[in-house]
Amino acid sequence: PFLSTNPLAAGIPWKDDCPIVIDISTSVAAAGKLKTLHAQNREAPAGWLIDRDGNPTTDVRVAPSLLPIHALLPLGGFVAGHKGFALSMLVDICAGALSGAGCSAGVVDDTERNGLFILVIDPDKFVGREVFKSLVEVYVDRLKRVKTMPGVEEILVPGERASRERIKRRREGIPIDRTIWEKVEAIMNELGIHMNPQ
Repeated sequence: PFLSTNPLAAGIPWKDDCPIVIDISTSVAAAGKLKTLHAQNREAPAGWLIDRDGNPTTDVRVAPSLLPIHALLPLGGFVAGHKGFALSMLVDICAGALSGAGCSAGVVDDTERNGLFILVIDPDKFVGREVFKSLVEVYVDRLKRVKTMPGVEEILVPGERASRERIKRRREGIPIDRTIWEKVEAIMNELGIHMNPQ
């Protein structure tokens, strides 16, 4: 693979306890999803991966060290992957070339680097903070009133599910996958760490 997953993120003020938070990979899935599938001994959904010969595959057994066996397809997959490819290039150039860290599949020198690009926009320099927040409120309200498809209870904006989950997890705790917890316990035993379950 040439491109990395090159994540793209944005935060937009909406409600005090729930901003709009967009955090996406420019590939069809984040590499962490493959690691989770691997830990759970499950296959990837069709359309996520290709093997070293460019053939579609669902086998994540080589994860988490995917290179050079498999590659995640760009966002949009086989049908519209050119869009994800373009977004990935944009992130790569902004974070890699502008920072001097270098772009995917290449390094500036012998040191591996990880670049970051941050763009901060002050609404006061445009329409003003209050007008901006009001327009976002109206937009989201209209969006949430769109008729949903059968089986869809409501339209959630990016970050809303995570905000609800955060509240729930503070109240109920955080579930941990059994296979992952077994690995944690093995490491703890190896290091002589003992924990009293509550």
